[in-house]
Amino acid sequence: MLAHPAPCGSTSTRLLAVFLSAALISACIPWPRKATLRQRLEVAAFDEDGGVLLDVQVTLVRFSYPHARANESWTEPTSDGGVASFAEHREWETIWPLLPHGIPFYDFAWCAEAPSRAAQVGLAPRDGGNVAVFLAPGDAGCPSAQDVVDRARLGGS
Repeated sequence: MLAHPAPCGSTSTRLLAVFLSAALISACIPWPRKATLRQRLEVAAFDEDGGVLLDVQVTLVRFSYPHARANESWTEPTSDGGVASFAEHREWETIWPLLPHGIPFYDFAWCAEAPSRAAQVGLAPRDGGNVAVFLAPGDAGCPSAQDVVDRARLGGS
């Protein structure tokens, strides 16, 4: 009499194999998401005595994790009220969820500079809020976009 062959594995082993196969296959499937590619930000510039500065250029830099690399930057002058404004911009982008570094996470840094003033850098508030910056006399302008990111992550200035 012939015996039936032993099953290939238990039900839980087969389910685990199916799950792992589906996970590996889905890593190769792009997923769309709507991402904030430019954050809303208002930067008000003042001199060391609290007076409004009108001739300030503010640069907003987007950088992505996991490597904190600068992706893109925008520069706006201050308006008559001493405020530089950046509007939020969102777009669809494609991500690869299960691949290493397949999901970029964005953060933003800023730099404010004016003639005869020392530039200041900092991280933009995650909620897209407002920043007040006081520019002391000096002559250092904004560094490169990557240096803005690196300095802001170390605490600014």
